[in-house]
Amino acid sequence: MALFLGQFYSEALRMETSFAAILPEKDPGRGFPVLTLLNGAGGDYSGWLRFTSLERYVKNRRLAVLLPNAHLSMYEDMAHGGKYFTYLADEFPRRVAGFFPLSGAREEHFLAGLSMGGMGALKIGMRRPEQYALIGCFSAGHSNYLFRKPAPGTPRERRYFLAYGDADVEEKEAETMRIARNLAREGAIVPRVFHACGAQDPIRKNAHVTRDLFAQIPGNPFQYEYLEPEGRHNWDFWDAILPEFLRRIDTYL
Repeated sequence: MALFLGQFYSEALRMETSFAAILPEKDPGRGFPVLTLLNGAGGDYSGWLRFTSLERYVKNRRLAVLLPNAHLSMYEDMAHGGKYFTYLADEFPRRVAGFFPLSGAREEHFLAGLSMGGMGALKIGMRRPEQYALIGCFSAGHSNYLFRKPAPGTPRERRYFLAYGDADVEEKEAETMRIARNLAREGAIVPRVFHACGAQDPIRKNAHVTRDLFAQIPGNPFQYEYLEPEGRHNWDFWDAILPEFLRRIDTYL
């Protein structure tokens, strides 16, 4: 495997931004399938490299792994900040496709994230279903606000304000599942969804709400799968669940 650390100027963010990429060393003769992993709140792309065995897990897989930075954006075009949704959903995939030999086929693109990044993966996946075959949401739900409303004046409350401004946060985050139901109703091509949360994770109530909403969609067009093994909201759990997600990716490779 080869590890690349990159930086470029983002038009969406109007600033320099960094990312990492892991690529197989052997040229496939065609584009590499792609897994993009999203960071959680308070972290950046380096967590996947520092606290999991990601490189070891993908060593013998014909798979490129992309690790962008979302900072504390809530994966939104922020009311008071950068256009992170536009950057991550549209600009980043387009720009890195110019840097590396990546597949352009939808069935070879996969997206996952942990905590805030799990919510972000659902946001992007439901709004860009034509881009991804499989979505992974770890230790999160479509809304991380429902059961963890921040106390007034806390840094967490300010994070929501920066992302959503004066808009109703619950209403904004509910859009993801409304879009999912509409896609199903229209018979659109949709990504498969793999969802996992630790049994001891305090955010599992949010995960259960999302699980129940997907269960209400007739016919399970998302091939939705929910796992709740032992685990907490930490890197031990995310390192353990990552190979489970990679095994789902293997069915596409």
